[in-house]
Amino acid sequence: MSTPIPSGADQWLELLADKLLPVPARTVLILRKQLQNPAVSLQQLTPLIESDPVLSLHCVSLANQLNRNPDTNVTSIELAVATLGLERITELATKLPAIKLNNASVPHKQYYHALGNSFHAAAQARMLCRYRDASIINATRTAALFYGLGHWALWRYAPHQASEIKIRIYEQQQDSAEAEQVVLGCTVQQLSERLVEHWQLSPLAIEALKHENSPDAQQLDLIHQRAAQLGELDEDDKRTIKQLLNAQHYPVKLANWLCLTAPMGWNYPKTVRICQLISDLLQKPLDDTNALLHQQCVQASRAHPMPDLLNPAAMMLLLPSEQVLSYRLDSESAATKVETTLLKRKSIQPKVDDDDATPSSAPRPEPEQLEISDFVDKELFQRILHRLVKAVDKIKDHSQAIELVQKALTEALGAERALTFHIDGEMRLKTLSFRGCSHDDRITRLTMNLKHPGLLQRLAQKPTAVWVSEHNNRQIRAEMSERFRAVCHPDSFMLVSLFLNQRPSLIVYADMRDRGARLSQFQFEKFKQLMAAANRCMHQINQRDDG
Repeated sequence: MSTPIPSGADQWLELLADKLLPVPARTVLILRKQLQNPAVSLQQLTPLIESDPVLSLHCVSLANQLNRNPDTNVTSIELAVATLGLERITELATKLPAIKLNNASVPHKQYYHALGNSFHAAAQARMLCRYRDASIINATRTAALFYGLGHWALWRYAPHQASEIKIRIYEQQQDSAEAEQVVLGCTVQQLSERLVEHWQLSPLAIEALKHENSPDAQQLDLIHQRAAQLGELDEDDKRTIKQLLNAQHYPVKLANWLCLTAPMGWNYPKTVRICQLISDLLQKPLDDTNALLHQQCVQASRAHPMPDLLNPAAMMLLLPSEQVLSYRLDSESAATKVETTLLKRKSIQPKVDDDDATPSSAPRPEPEQLEISDFVDKELFQRILHRLVKAVDKIKDHSQAIELVQKALTEALGAERALTFHIDGEMRLKTLSFRGCSHDDRITRLTMNLKHPGLLQRLAQKPTAVWVSEHNNRQIRAEMSERFRAVCHPDSFMLVSLFLNQRPSLIVYADMRDRGARLSQFQFEKFKQLMAAANRCMHQINQRDDG
């Protein structure tokens, strides 16, 4: 009888709570060798323990279990070592589970990679800590170290689920939180929070991992406004900024956001946004901030050596790079396919010598490009255009005008999907209507806050028409938010924003659905003509209704 797959943070905690995470064998051997020296001191052991995330975890967890004072916690590795003493560390060293890296094992490599990523996040968080008190700095580093604990546990004890999440993110372009929710029934962040709490690791890490403690767009915009000196802030805004900047969990979040996102590329929009947030925190120019972040990459890669595997911090220094860590658990050919996909996303062409090229390693040819250079139904297009321009009195409201637009796009111009999104007074975007889609299409459930920088925010700032083609795809996609990129057509689509009463009201989207099928210049020109007519029509409807 097969064991049911857990779903939700409670069930995953029940599965993982009693699982011991193994320490890299190299660390265990060095620790045991040092403990054989009768003259060894706790001060000599501390650097080794601090250099290994899992050994740090076992020491902090055990120290907190032994702590009898309910009003205090062991919040740093240095304090954990002092609390345990040589005798208990020696006893712990004999019981520690060890793991030796198998370079042929994807879960092994990903487990080591997750540990290295967390060590790097800890180094970045320590640099970002605004306090100068050593105990707070060490507590910040420890909290950042354990923030990614869910990733460690999944790659060790649920590699198939961890692999499925990566596939959804990298190959299906799903938002990371959405992919985790589908596969796990919770986010990895929620799982990490439960594990950190259960293993008694760090109150600050628990605070940082709580979703409700993440700053919203308005708070982040206030911080940027302060850093860039964009106008005077009122006292309430200043208080809000001070509370967030002084929150000990904020550097922990920023450091882990950076280390979990930057592998997508330093120019990846979400990475750029995080670097800007760090720049605002440090009140330094963005170039100086990026230099500091890269320096921490160097220091983290030196302090956490990973024999036979490239350190994640070092990988970040090489971005963009052809170094891609496999995450699929199926055949080698599938892994090669994934790596090729990732290289394309980073605009890097894999090097393949003609003599060595094989069907399994060669990049797949692009699908045949399909473009429409004439009407699918010219008469229908002209009839709808005439109604929008000359027969406005027969159109009862905006929804009927939108319905006509979507019909023209799909039945007359040949677009396969047409959606209209509404922008409310709080600059939030949500789907108003669609054609050529089902309710299962993720794009129909798109919601966004347009106060965040990106392509859709630009459309909400002034009436704009955008056509994404093979010539500008890379440039436009760099402006797109991760959430919108995950649901739009990967190669070609059209967008236009409509303003009513001098404020953004609607964004209309159209694409050809199938990958490789691109919208043409002809379709875009007719799209703009149609949307200009629809905009005038809706203005006239407003005037008619007001009159």
